[in-house]
Amino acid sequence: MVKLIFIYYDVQNIFITLTFILDNYSRKIVGYISSRLKTEQTTLVALKER
Repeated sequence: MVKLIFIYYDVQNIFITLTFILDNYSRKIVGYISSRLKTEQTTLVALKER
């Protein structure tokens, strides 16, 4: 089982999404991405980065 964590921040009026995929059992980050993409798109990219 994994947990998705989304953090949104604004850098000079540009919104950035930071997405983490966290393994619930080991509590380790198994994927991440920081991008200007929408939340759904960053999740798929972070999963592929694993």
